[in-house]
Amino acid sequence: MSKGIRRHALLTAAAWLAMVGSTALLAQQAPDDEAFDPGTAIEDIEAMQLQFKAPEANELTVSNALELVGRLRTGAERCVADTRPEVERLDSELGILPVFNENENIEIWERRNALQSEKSLVEALLSNCELVISRSDGLTEIAEQKGSRLSRRRVMSRGDALWHNGEGKLKTVRLWPAKIIQALTPVPSDDDGIDSIWILTFLVALAFGIGQVLRIKFKRWQKNTGAEERTPEFKYLIPGPLAEYAPILLTGLIAAIVINIYSAELVWNVASFRLAIGVMAYGFGRVVIDWSTGPLSPAAEVEGLVPGMVKPVRRRLHRFLEVLVVSYVILGQGSLVYLPEDLDTLPRSLLTLLLAFSLLWVLLIARKIPGMMNRFRFTRFLILLIILVSILVEILGYHNFASYLTRGIVLTAMSGFAIWMLLWLIEQTRNAITTGSSPLAFTTRTYLGISSAEKPSRLGPYQLLIDITVWLSFAALLIWIWDNSGTVLARLVGYVTEGFTIGAVGILPLNILSGIIVFTGLLLVTSWIKGLIQRRWVRHMTMDRGARDSMVTLAGYAGFTIAVITGLTLAGVSLAGLAYVAAALSVGIGFGLQSIANNFISGMILLFERPVKVGDFVTVGTVEGFVKRISIRSTEIESLDNQNVIVPNSELVSAQVTNWVLHDPHGRIRINVGVAYGSDTKLVKEILETAGRDHPEVITDPTRATPPKALFMEFGDSSLNFELRVRIKRIERRYDVTSDINFAIDAAFREQSITIPFPQRDLHIKTLPANWHDKE
Repeated sequence: MSKGIRRHALLTAAAWLAMVGSTALLAQQAPDDEAFDPGTAIEDIEAMQLQFKAPEANELTVSNALELVGRLRTGAERCVADTRPEVERLDSELGILPVFNENENIEIWERRNALQSEKSLVEALLSNCELVISRSDGLTEIAEQKGSRLSRRRVMSRGDALWHNGEGKLKTVRLWPAKIIQALTPVPSDDDGIDSIWILTFLVALAFGIGQVLRIKFKRWQKNTGAEERTPEFKYLIPGPLAEYAPILLTGLIAAIVINIYSAELVWNVASFRLAIGVMAYGFGRVVIDWSTGPLSPAAEVEGLVPGMVKPVRRRLHRFLEVLVVSYVILGQGSLVYLPEDLDTLPRSLLTLLLAFSLLWVLLIARKIPGMMNRFRFTRFLILLIILVSILVEILGYHNFASYLTRGIVLTAMSGFAIWMLLWLIEQTRNAITTGSSPLAFTTRTYLGISSAEKPSRLGPYQLLIDITVWLSFAALLIWIWDNSGTVLARLVGYVTEGFTIGAVGILPLNILSGIIVFTGLLLVTSWIKGLIQRRWVRHMTMDRGARDSMVTLAGYAGFTIAVITGLTLAGVSLAGLAYVAAALSVGIGFGLQSIANNFISGMILLFERPVKVGDFVTVGTVEGFVKRISIRSTEIESLDNQNVIVPNSELVSAQVTNWVLHDPHGRIRINVGVAYGSDTKLVKEILETAGRDHPEVITDPTRATPPKALFMEFGDSSLNFELRVRIKRIERRYDVTSDINFAIDAAFREQSITIPFPQRDLHIKTLPANWHDKE
């Protein structure tokens, strides 16, 4: 490599480093270096207003005016922000000084005059700065109206129809080969010579060879591991297309880098550089198309698309991509952004028609896909209408209008495709977090503080915020695409950043958006802190589970309260006004919100006093089960039938509650048994106590509880009644233990021929009527 090339590369790198390193410093020093003069700003605005009255005002005039207005308005806003506190300070100092009287000290009098003179100057400066802001807004409105008129005039201007001036257009076509060769030839710097072409050729060939090697190795790996025959996995879907088109991607990338180094002019104006970028974009587009129509992609959810219609859909998308890349290479980077005013309109007309027909070809296949036949009919009809209109007006000579329509529909289709894939990726990410079993999914759930019982619901607010952000971004993108004047989006951004008024209420959407974002962020931080408390601190403390859950719950309520207050403050809601809301709520509590307030206070009592804890086995009225969750309003109890019962907290505080495991999980059960008269009572007692001792859930250690004991309770009408009393380890299993012991007792009684009697009555007839035979 020659010294010139090395010097060029070093100077380029140094320039980039200097620019990046000094950006922050220049941004901080700019306000100090450029003193804002309101008088000069007003004169500049008036001079620009005179230019708009001239007949030769064009789009360059509009661009210069908007740039000037932006710079002057920024300076005026900075002036107002710096001057207004100074006026307030001077007012404060003047308020401290005593009221003027004839006998006051001369120093106080001089000080008051000096402050008043200084205040007059500062107020004059503040008024001028505010006047600059007002004049800037007026000039902005004039410039936007002028720009809209010029834009509409240019879009609707008509040139020659395609069939006009055929001989001149044929002469132009004959010059195209020479122009293409000249445009694609790299323009080397003065001291590079022919070496740049050879270096470019060698590096491009090397990149293509490396890409082929990567492609072959990946296919060989797929064949050896049987990856092609296995169920598709998400982690292999992107590397596959990347390896398939690695030669194209690497070739375009290396060519673009080499041309950028050797080019003597701005690379975006070099056709060879655009060709290299086009090759790389074509390879990336093929990767996206192959992935998005694969077995694990958004297209897989469309009925009948995968795998039946994949090949024709891919083929048509590939043709559309090829036309799109060719348009970029020939027309430049503004082919889908700006409306050019070329003298030679034939290439642009042909490419516009090709784009329209290729997009139409893609649109028509949607009718053959079963999942798309009855969906988006109006959208497809609207796109079809726009494409047909663009083709017609291009033929009639309205080239700019045809380019505007084609550009708009192409960018809209590409944006919609990107949003479709993005929403699918968001949904897949949510499913992977909530239902995934990988270490990353578990770590994410732990970080967000999401338990297994509330996986989908806890991610709902975050997904809603993400979806709103995506759709708002898509709406802003559509406005940018179809607003040829470029004023609508700027005006909307102004409304968002500067606010607007409805009646006497001022609304600043940027503050509201900031409050929502901060609120969501603080909720995420709160979830993380709750998980951290549960994992790192509370688990190692000597306290029961209920106390740990109460601490985590209170931390969550505290974080939620802080998030709400912070979000409302940033959104511009005055916390002083909440006092009136609290007063209104106090009246409402006295009437219709008594039960809610009662449940809220009861929830706080349960969290602090903890008579009932998560995991306890309780009985509340007719409800019996395990406490699953204690919230601020209600408690969730899961019954033995797996029914989730929501019990208001007030019932747990005011009503009678049986907590079977308040101090320990043990409990006593009683089993009543009756045997026939004449049975061996000692043998019955031994059988009962043995059946109790043999059960694994029964506590037999006398140091922990009373051993199983059978008591002869009474002489019944038909049986000798015994009662077996045993203590079990877990009282919630009392029904199972009772059933097991009953089975054991019945088997032992049968083995020992002990009878369990049933109630019976003996009827003794003393006399009968004399004629009872006749009645019978």
